[in-house]
Order: sequence, then structure tokens, then C-alpha cells
Amino acid sequence: VFRCVVAGDCTQEDGRPIFVLLAQDHGAPFSILYMLVTVFMSFGLFNVIVSIYIENTVAAAKHNDIYLKRRRLTDQKMLATKCASLIELVWSEYLRRGLATAELREKLTETA
Repeated sequence: VFRCVVAGDCTQEDGRPIFVLLAQDHGAPFSILYMLVTVFMSFGLFNVIVSIYIENTVAAAKHNDIYLKRRRLTDQKMLATKCASLIELVWSEYLRRGLATAELREKLTETA
């Protein structure tokens, strides 16, 4: 019965189907039970295989996201660029409001 339900090999040694012989001996209730067990095993096994595949795919995607985030956070060139942009923004606002002295402006514009 295990070989028949799991592997789908429901024949006797001489090639006669077991399902037909058992249905003749036990009637329609056996046929319905056999059909339900076969459908349940087919969908159940398919469900397990697909869920394992999806779980592995999600785990790989999560690992890739963590790797990319770590790489982005340790990128020194990007950090330097962002810091320079921030300093320029703060300094331009500082100059726009007129908070810098004339002497300081001259020194900074000469070095820039």
C-alpha cells in the first residue's frame, strides 16, 4: 500500500492493477477512500516541495539584502561624498543668512 500511495506503482507482479481488484472485493467506499488518499498525498507532497523551495528563496533574498546593506554602510567613498554634500549645504545656509564674518568668508573662498 505504501508503494502504491507514495510512488504511484499500484500493480501486481504480473501487471494487473491493484486498485481494480480491491474495488471489486471491497466496493465503492474503498474506491472513494483510495481516491481521497491519492489526491491528499499528491497535493501534500507537492505542497511540501514548493514550500521548501520558497523558504530557500526567501532566505537567499534576505541574506542578499543584509549583504548589500552592510556593503553600503561600509562604503567610505559614499560616506565622504554625503558628508561633503552636507557640509556644503550647511555652509551655504550659513552664508545666506549672513552669519559668517567677512574675514572668515575671504579665508574660506581663497582655500576653496
